[in-house]
Amino acid sequence: MGFICTKTWGETAKEFCDEKWDFENGDRKFQVIKSEVVGRSGINQTYYGAVKCTWEDGSFEVFAAIMPIQVYDEGAEICYKSMNESYGPTQAECPKSILDLLTPTNNTTSTDWRRRCYKALNLQAPNSNQFSLAF
Repeated sequence: MGFICTKTWGETAKEFCDEKWDFENGDRKFQVIKSEVVGRSGINQTYYGAVKCTWEDGSFEVFAAIMPIQVYDEGAEICYKSMNESYGPTQAECPKSILDLLTPTNNTTSTDWRRRCYKALNLQAPNSNQFSLAF
């Protein structure tokens, strides 16, 4: 899949990406809890966000949002690709402060992505029980 390019209308890259993940969809509400843009200014940056998805009954999960981004024309244009950890993105330099906010998951692709992030940070990944939901 390719990148989507658009004007930023004066927003920073972080503000632009946060806005993409803050929305309501039927019986679910999505809210960015914490986010960071990693990488040098301009091209080849990556947005990482801890996004809380809350259902009408109050139950929730927190997952990682990942957006490779490229900023052009002194910030006036941004190109991005929007995905979450369950896509198994190659970008795996998520800050620990965001990883620490994610709720457990049984999704093996998400678990693998989280392990790659911990490895990139030179940290020991939590044990399997911390990645998996207990039933």
